[in-house]
Amino acid sequence: MSLPILAGHAGLNAAGLVCWIVFLAFAAKPAAWLAIVLMAPAIGLGISTVVIWTPYPGPAQDAPTSKVLAEPEIRHALGDEALTGQLVDELLARSLAPPPPRTPGWHLRPLVPAGHGVLAVATFSLAVLSAVAAG
Repeated sequence: MSLPILAGHAGLNAAGLVCWIVFLAFAAKPAAWLAIVLMAPAIGLGISTVVIWTPYPGPAQDAPTSKVLAEPEIRHALGDEALTGQLVDELLARSLAPPPPRTPGWHLRPLVPAGHGVLAVATFSLAVLSAVAAG
């Protein structure tokens, strides 16, 4: 699911860059505005990518206590009151369990999308200001 979003994000930005280069090379004002029109939805797709790739808080995905039940097992468990209670108890126990200890130190991984976002906002702002100044 995230590959089309990522490809759309990159493709719209690449098309916006081409339009921006046309604007710079030939002073074509419509190309500057077209670049902004292409970059705006690319920003939305970029935010969507961050949302999709950001893990939800809670127990680790690969924790040994987590288990996945198949749909027939869930239907069977929901049909029996005792099994439903056991299923709910296990779900609550996993949800309320303390998170695993974090390793101390600096984690640089979140800085990559954060830096990308800051540079994207700066680029979009400068593009809008340049297009407005050009008329």
